Amino acid sequence: MTAVVEAAGLVFPVGAIDAIRTRIEAAPDLGRTALSRIVCEDLDFRNTLGQPRELACRLALRELEGRGFFQLPEAQTTARKSMPARVESVVGFDKRLMRCS
Repeated sequence: MTAVVEAAGLVFPVGAIDAIRTRIEAAPDLGRTALSRIVCEDLDFRNTLGQPRELACRLALRELEGRGFFQLPEAQTTARKSMPARVESVVGFDKRLMRCS
């Protein structure tokens, strides 16, 4: 077995994959976002600005799940507020006053 596994451009030591599996089993209510934050912190996955590479980490975790390393928690869906209806006309606005080049 190799000492590291690469997924989504990130390198995971085999021991880290075992630790991720253990963490998922120990805290089944832990969400994917929280898990990716923990993994970024533990493995120091950061961009050039020093920010955690959370999106890349989540993609890597999904890839590792697809390859059978562990089972991620179910994705949590949140209801997003839809954009307000677009206002087609503004009362009192005179288009003739508008000049454009």
